[in-house]
Order: sequence, then C-alpha cells, then structure tokens
Amino acid sequence: MKNRGCFWMFWVFCFWAIWGEEAQAQFMNTISIHGFGGWAYGKTDNENQYLVGNEDGSYDTVNFSLNITATPYERLSLYVQPSYNEGGFEEEDVGLDYAFAEWYFSDKLLLRAGKVKAPFLLFTEVYDVGTIRPFFGLPQGIYRQFSAEAYKGVGLTGSLFPKEGWELQYDLYGGKLEAQPNVFVNTQTFEFFSAIPVINDLVGGRLSVQTPLTGLSTAISALGGNLDFGNLYQSLNDRYVLVGPSLEYASEHWKICSEYLTETSSDKVSIDSIYVDAAYQLTEHWQVAARYEYVDFEIAVSSELQQMPSSLFKHQETALGLNYWFNPNLVFKLSYHIVEGNRFAFPDDIQTYLQRIQTGGFDETTHLVLIGTQFSF
Repeated sequence: MKNRGCFWMFWVFCFWAIWGEEAQAQFMNTISIHGFGGWAYGKTDNENQYLVGNEDGSYDTVNFSLNITATPYERLSLYVQPSYNEGGFEEEDVGLDYAFAEWYFSDKLLLRAGKVKAPFLLFTEVYDVGTIRPFFGLPQGIYRQFSAEAYKGVGLTGSLFPKEGWELQYDLYGGKLEAQPNVFVNTQTFEFFSAIPVINDLVGGRLSVQTPLTGLSTAISALGGNLDFGNLYQSLNDRYVLVGPSLEYASEHWKICSEYLTETSSDKVSIDSIYVDAAYQLTEHWQVAARYEYVDFEIAVSSELQQMPSSLFKHQETALGLNYWFNPNLVFKLSYHIVEGNRFAFPDDIQTYLQRIQTGGFDETTHLVLIGTQFSF
C-alpha cells in the first residue's frame, strides 16, 4: 500500500513538472492548498497511557493533514482533507477527514453535502490544527468521547444580521456521525479495546454569536441521534441528545476558552464535562498556558460495566504549559499533566489493573510530561 502511494505521488510530481506554466497558473487560481501537522513525545510516571505518552516514553506520535479547496465555478467550492496519523493508541492510519461540496446561494445560505466537517463546539472543524490552541491535544472529556471531525450527510450554514459589531452564524445538518475512537473494556476477555461509537439518524445544529467586544464570541451546539456502541454494549444503545455552550475570548495577549457538554435525553448514561483553557502571551515568542477539566460519567445500565472499578468512569485533569512560537505557523510545546481517574489514562494490562485496584495497590493518578511541535501553512 505504501509503495502504491509513493508510485502515484511520483507521477503527480512528474505531471506537475512538465505541465505548462499557463496551465499551472490557471489551476492555482482555482485551488488553494494548506496543511498542518505535528510530532510529540510523551512519558507517564506509571503504567498508564495518556494522550501521546506511556511509561517507557513514546516518540511515535506524528500527524499531518492536507487541506485542499477548489473553486471550479463561482458558486461551487469543493473541500477535501486527507490525513495521516501514526503513534498514540491507534495503528498507523491514512484516512479522509472530510470531502464535501458547498453551493453558495448568498452569505445567509450555503448548502453542503458529502462527508462534511462537523460544526459542533469550537474545535471539531479544526480538530488537528495545533497552531490555534495552547496545548498539543484537545480536552479529552469533550473531544474524545462523542465528538467527530465530520458527519456524512447534508447541511446548511450562513451568517445573519451583521450589524454594529454583532453577527449570528448558524449551522443545521443531518445524516450519520462516527465519533472519535474510544477505549472500552471487553468484559468477556478482560482487555481494553478501541471502538468507534456511531450516531445514526443524526440531527444537529450550532448558533454562534460574534459580539461587539473584539475577540469575544459565544456559541451553543446540539446534536441528537441513535447512538450505537457496538455488540458488546448493546444495552447502552439509545437515542442521545448532546448539548453544550462555548465561550471564547482572544486578545493580543490572552486566549481563553471554556466549554460544557451534557446529555439530556437518555437515562442509560449520564455525561457532564467541562473545561477551561487559558493562555497568556508573555513576549512575542513565549506563552504560558493552563487547563482544568472535569468529567462526570455515569452508567445506569449494563451490569457488566457496573462491576468495573469506578475509576474507569472518572477523569479530572490539571495541566500547565510553556510554548515557544517561532511565528504563528510553528510552535514548540512543553506541558505537564496531572490526571485523576482512568477514563482516558489506562494501562495495557487490565487484569493486573483489576487485581491491584481491589487491594488499593493501583495508582489512579497519572503524571504526564509532553514535548511536541505543531505547524501549519
């Protein structure tokens, strides 16, 4: 597969090299290309894995995405974003973040169809763009459990009432959504495994408000659908409705954002997640950052999961960061994370974990040191 990819890439570059200058110019007038990616090293102080780190120290996390926009017609735009991910808890993966068409009727109405970037909360549409946030990774409680980069279906978007510094932007969409991979416990084999919850018959929307105060914006997001956890957790399958407000402020020195997410429909699972990120630009290059996140995750059904230790449903994180920005397109990040609970920080060996946690011999607190770089163009 890799050789085939290299083969096609070689011929693309050859075609580009021999293509006439006039044809290249016409092509570039309708195409814009951007990219973003990063690399990180992470080390934890115990057997737990968290974000990009493990006890031995991992250098393996690498990601890159190529964002391509084409405008073959005045009212038609096409968006494609392939991606590559390596390391972390997932296998090496080449995927398609989104690919969709957008038809422009007016500023108030644009139609989108395909695998469309998901307008949910602040960062799902820019999930891996690390040069717009202070920490290498997004808060796990909101952006790991039920969020996704894209949905498959049809959506509408537009801007309304731009007046005296106020602007309202709306998004409405429907279809199917595959959430980010989540770690679950196989209660039959007593192993951790990665599964992708799927939301069918999806209906969602977001209202975003830009205020007259420069840099201050707020939004409310909601989505609902039939959530399928897979064969092992069929008792959790139900119609879920997720609702969350967002608040963001950005100035010359400060960048602050906070979001809250809750489930309002099903009585099978209770979810409440909140975080606050704050960053301050000390100089042109140096930035300090802090994060606090709390997740309350409770399950009212599934006797197998109810027998699992309570730490598997807990997550509380405090993090401090120090960043050096060469320019807005390249940043090096150092962060220290203290994590309580094992919802997202977990060991390889669940059997040892279950034995030790019953005797009080398992440390539910994980410390992570993360060093990484992120870039964009």
